[in-house]
Amino acid sequence: GETVIYDPGAPQYSGQDLVADAVGVLDVLRVDRANVVGISMGGGIVQHLALDHADRVASLTLISTSPGGPGLPPMSDELRARFAQPVAEPDWGDRQAVVDYIVEDVREYAGSVTVDEEEMRALAGRIVDRTASIESTMTNHGILEGGDPLRPRLCELTTPTLVLHGTEDPLFPYGHAEALAAEIPGAKLVPLEGVGHEMPPRPVWDQVVAAILDHTG
Repeated sequence: GETVIYDPGAPQYSGQDLVADAVGVLDVLRVDRANVVGISMGGGIVQHLALDHADRVASLTLISTSPGGPGLPPMSDELRARFAQPVAEPDWGDRQAVVDYIVEDVREYAGSVTVDEEEMRALAGRIVDRTASIESTMTNHGILEGGDPLRPRLCELTTPTLVLHGTEDPLFPYGHAEALAAEIPGAKLVPLEGVGHEMPPRPVWDQVVAAILDHTG
């Protein structure tokens, strides 16, 4: 495939580019409207998608994300300290070191719901093995430019919206989910007890799958 080299002096890839990518995927697959799920940054991207391309989104599910803007609870003190003194990056060519790095990163964001470490290590290994540039995958969040303020527009959303959010999210504490549900007309909020800022772990799969199937059915 094509090799893309990031040039720090060039215009950065923006959230709006990722929204356009999502629309492009629907076009290529010839899907008129889709049930869309977004987690964390993906949740912000699909909020833009639902606002700017409402005709393409049949339903919206937002997981571990935020409306942005003032008046929201800050990240945990522990996570703030981690950002102030980040863990050194691994040797990206050392598979085991990268797996260890990914697992430790997951721990920093996880809640009190138990995560199976053996299962997480196996998943991290598959991610490393299938990724052309694991370094880019793990660091691209930091080079993405933000878009226009989104929160003032949430009242315009007409797409049926489900908000799933961990009660122990250290990056976007639960108040972010409450703000989303309050500002998106008709949104349904489902708390995930003991879950942090993470893909919903196995112990809450039954709850998450049932909620999404009910929402999209």
